[in-house]
Order: sequence, then structure tokens, then C-alpha cells
Amino acid sequence: MRPEEIGKGAHPAQNPPRLSEADHWILDWYFKHCTGFTMDFHIVGGLIEKLHLREVAMELLIQKLSAIHEMMVRVSSEEAKDEMGDI
Repeated sequence: MRPEEIGKGAHPAQNPPRLSEADHWILDWYFKHCTGFTMDFHIVGGLIEKLHLREVAMELLIQKLSAIHEMMVRVSSEEAKDEMGDI
């Protein structure tokens, strides 16, 4: 899906719900802490531990960070495919 397609069409994927405050916090945390450097040198785990979350909250955080990361990988892959198509 391209950004200009968001909000067009009846499917829920075309009109995603607004992010909650907690989801915004997690997204911001991901972009601040999950850099190539922190991922390559396995620093992210220590940063997550510093949050001192209870087990259930930690599981939810990991699920959401994983979803964000999978989305970022998918977007990068699609962008690479688009660039290869232009060659």
C-alpha cells in the first residue's frame, strides 16, 4: 500500500485505527533505540531490560516491537523491489 492510498477504500487496512498513546510511545521508542548499531551489537535487549517491565508488559512490548520491525523490513523490501523495477 502506498501512502496516497491510505483512507481510500472500505477495507480496514485502508483506514487503520488511530494509535493509542502507548502505541505512539512504543513506536517512538523503536525509532530512537532500534538502530542498525544497537541491533548489530545486540544492545537492544539491555535497553529493554532497563525499562523494568513486568512479564506481561514485557511480552506485549516485544510483540509490538516485533510487529514494527516486521513492518519496517517489509517496507524496505518493497522499496528495494520498486527501485529494482526502475533499473
